[in-house]
Amino acid sequence: MTKKALLAAAAEVLEVEAAAVRALAGRLDDEFVKAVDLIYRNKSRIIVLGMGKSGLVGRKIAATLASCGTPAMFVHPAEAGHGDLGMILPHDVVLAVSYSGETREILDLLDFIKRIGVKLIVLTGHRHSRIARFSDIILDARVEREAYRDPTADEGDWCCVDVVPIKALKQPLGLQATKADRILKSMPLVKQSRLSVMPLTREQFDHVLRLGAGSAANPRCQIPACSRSDASVASRAIIS
Repeated sequence: MTKKALLAAAAEVLEVEAAAVRALAGRLDDEFVKAVDLIYRNKSRIIVLGMGKSGLVGRKIAATLASCGTPAMFVHPAEAGHGDLGMILPHDVVLAVSYSGETREILDLLDFIKRIGVKLIVLTGHRHSRIARFSDIILDARVEREAYRDPTADEGDWCCVDVVPIKALKQPLGLQATKADRILKSMPLVKQSRLSVMPLTREQFDHVLRLGAGSAANPRCQIPACSRSDASVASRAIIS
């Protein structure tokens, strides 16, 4: 990458991130007010949950709250399922950080959280996710576009694409079954080489979902179906 291209890419990343922050201002609503009021009036602690990168964000949120005088601690959701649930007390407030709203380790804790009467706030990019449906307050943190360079700007390499899991196939589709299928035989996976993320036509995407719902497939191959988060793009993608 040339010096000019590098500077342009860095500037684009900053502009995309700045636009994402500005967009949050338009989403401030009654849910945000309720979250602030709940945290302010809480006499116990704020318990922050998150896995992976969301967990790292959650640790920073807990640390910032504590440094500002609000008792807070981070609880690792996976460890909570192996004995750390006792860290969550009935008068705490739980803040779950999950962009997909479908984090398995957090989903496993929801029944316990509700059973002891803890209020749940979720910071998510998907308001209709399962964690969001369980929550008392939903904070909208969706990102319209991730900050990465345009993969078509120079060599055309795919460095990143926007994908969001929407369905896990009950019966994943293997490579041999893909090659033998008349609808799927034109996929890049078959025609060129193995790709982790590939574009599909709507017909191919729907066909994969039908096959994954019950027809013969290779059980050793796990394939979560995904959709590009950019609503302007009609194509679908699948992770192999």
